[in-house]
Amino acid sequence: MSHILIQTEDRLVVKLSSTLSLTSALFTLDRSTRRVHIEKTSFLTPAEPLDIAFSDISSIEDGSYPEENVTDHAIHFELQSGGRRLIRGGDETTTADAAARMQDFLHM
Repeated sequence: MSHILIQTEDRLVVKLSSTLSLTSALFTLDRSTRRVHIEKTSFLTPAEPLDIAFSDISSIEDGSYPEENVTDHAIHFELQSGGRRLIRGGDETTTADAAARMQDFLHM
């Protein structure tokens, strides 16, 4: 499931969640700080937040999550350093929509 919580010219806040795997992620893209802040929760336990500078992101894509027997999709953040951050989303349609909105926000 995907929810656009805030969408203004300077800020985009998207929440992705999966009821099957009990995961959620809150993405905050903020033009004033030029950063993406990501808060993840898995099995109702918060994980260490991620903070990525816009300039460190080379692309944002939707794709499958690389675990056996997992039907969730993920947002793939490809970094300038060659690294990658995968954030589990939900089903294919809502995760693809969230990735497209983030790409549009960052003019990718």
